[in-house]
Amino acid sequence: MGTIRLFLAIRLLNALEEQIAELQKEVKKTDVDAKFVEKENLHINLKFLGSKTKKEAEEIKNCVKEAISNFKKFEIEIKGMGAFPSKSYIRVLWLGIGSGKNRLEQLYDELENNFEKIGIPKESREFSPHITLCRLRSQKNKNLLKEIISKYEHKSFGKLKVDALFLIQSKLSPKGPKYINIEKFDLID
Repeated sequence: MGTIRLFLAIRLLNALEEQIAELQKEVKKTDVDAKFVEKENLHINLKFLGSKTKKEAEEIKNCVKEAISNFKKFEIEIKGMGAFPSKSYIRVLWLGIGSGKNRLEQLYDELENNFEKIGIPKESREFSPHITLCRLRSQKNKNLLKEIISKYEHKSFGKLKVDALFLIQSKLSPKGPKYINIEKFDLID
């Protein structure tokens, strides 16, 4: 029986995509050695689920539906730029979450609790919601990148309405991942 590689996320779906794409262009001008996330792939990851069978995917869908059954739509602010693991050694460049982060954390906790019920372990590290802009292959031009991070570390990039979650299949290829929406889960009004 085949498996598919899955994760649960909030998609940007045209909201702020252009503004983020412009920001990525500014970063590209530093000539960093990085793989940039395509604008149609920008998202906030809630849970990487790994390789799952169709039966397990159905369990996951039911689990998500139950977790969000009483969860109302809300807004989050996309705010600040940072790096993982740190500004002194950059592997991932990201945008963070400002207002609405508490509500996002409540949603995450509800999902984690429900996933645990079906045998999917909770994450060992703290939830750090973000939008990945790029992944660095080397530290080339890191100082220029640090300047950009400093320039944008407190900037608000606008609001994003969280009205749905997506179960997404990630198909890996040499050109990068292709994301396919498997299921959309609407939050209530």
